[in-house]
Amino acid sequence: TNHLTFRHRLRPPTPATDTDYQHRPAQMPTQSAEVLRRDATRREQRSRANTSIHHLTSRHQYRC
Repeated sequence: TNHLTFRHRLRPPTPATDTDYQHRPAQMPTQSAEVLRRDATRREQRSRANTSIHHLTSRHQYRC
């Protein structure tokens, strides 16, 4: 707790838009966020497809 207060004394808390300023390149934050959202949706779709295929294969194995 003391460390956090000391940090806030040194510099003011960053605004909500600059949360990942240090980790991300500061050229185009909006575009990077859009790309991250697209990647997340693609990962969700992939996971769903993998689960459906797994269910189909498991059913096939049970039948044989």
